[in-house]
Amino acid sequence: YVICANAATTVSSGVVVLALIVIPYELKMDAKGQMLPVERMPVYSPRAGFVKQIVVKPREAFNRKQVLLVMHDTELEQLMTQARNKLLHAQDKHQQLEQQLGSSLAPQDKSRVELEKLQARAEIQSAQGDLERLVTNFGARPSSPGYFQIMSPEFSANRSRTVAPRWLVINGNDFQSELQERFVKPSDQLLRIGEVTGDWEVEIRIPEKHIAQVRSAYKTADPNEELDVDLKLTSDATSTYRGKLPRSK
Repeated sequence: YVICANAATTVSSGVVVLALIVIPYELKMDAKGQMLPVERMPVYSPRAGFVKQIVVKPREAFNRKQVLLVMHDTELEQLMTQARNKLLHAQDKHQQLEQQLGSSLAPQDKSRVELEKLQARAEIQSAQGDLERLVTNFGARPSSPGYFQIMSPEFSANRSRTVAPRWLVINGNDFQSELQERFVKPSDQLLRIGEVTGDWEVEIRIPEKHIAQVRSAYKTADPNEELDVDLKLTSDATSTYRGKLPRSK
């Protein structure tokens, strides 16, 4: 369950809260929760590989288009090497043909060399296209064959912003040791990041014994219905925070 707060807050992601939650029908319960940004997004790798470098640090906010991880894949290294060798071979051939055209050639030889030069130029463009696709599709590093970068994904602009958006890894402080040298597939979630300049919410674990009573407090089956709840932190028992408990979450 998630309790939503409408106001933006500066609380850091990953903070675990022990809370006393009060919902209608005078149900009071203790629950563990975590402060999280409302806007969250998982991060995946575009291809299988080993995590070689974790660039982003715990609790370090970053901007859009930030490099989060650097990975390596042997198959990608082979593809990059083949494309680079193809490009170098075509460029050398093109240069040699240009030199031949600069010398005295018979008309028929000149026509043949010009045709071969056009073919070499097409091979250059083909190899450049192969390299560009590897960079675009997988974040490949042209100078380091086999290595590719995982960039922070774009968030949808679903609210007006008064400040530039910034993001944070919300996996917890131990994500670096869990990921280093790990082999991952495209279906494996690497990280979860959240937009920290927007609204925040408390993600709580309601004890199983209270779930039925919580559900009975809703008046309709509308998934958008919300319960008004009071939230108290055990670290600050004198303050009460108002929140919403959406049925859909």
